[in-house]
Amino acid sequence: MRETAVRKTSKLKSKAADASEENVARPRLARSERLNARITPDDQVLLAKVAGMQGVSVSTFVIQAARAKAKAVLRRQRLIRLTRRDQKALISALLSPPEPNAALARAATSHARELKRRSPVELAR
Repeated sequence: MRETAVRKTSKLKSKAADASEENVARPRLARSERLNARITPDDQVLLAKVAGMQGVSVSTFVIQAARAKAKAVLRRQRLIRLTRRDQKALISALLSPPEPNAALARAATSHARELKRRSPVELAR
């Protein structure tokens, strides 16, 4: 029985190494921040079981899952989804922009004046 457990553990560690290869390019940073969460006993059992299947600690599993979810949310937020009609309107506006109105012309002139007034050192900030 013990031999079987050792084999399973070795396989799990191997899977964990394969799964963590995506993190190889990222340098290891010092972990200085804490994250605390209260969870139900059922969630604790579930997380411990899945983390064990992955061959990682519960903390590592939760951090990896949270990081992946956060990155997915950021990717979705960067996308702009447009209907076909809105796509055509956007392309039309980009390819044939309207003439600037008086307010925009005044703003551009004011901006150009401000840039000339500032020194190169101020602009570099």
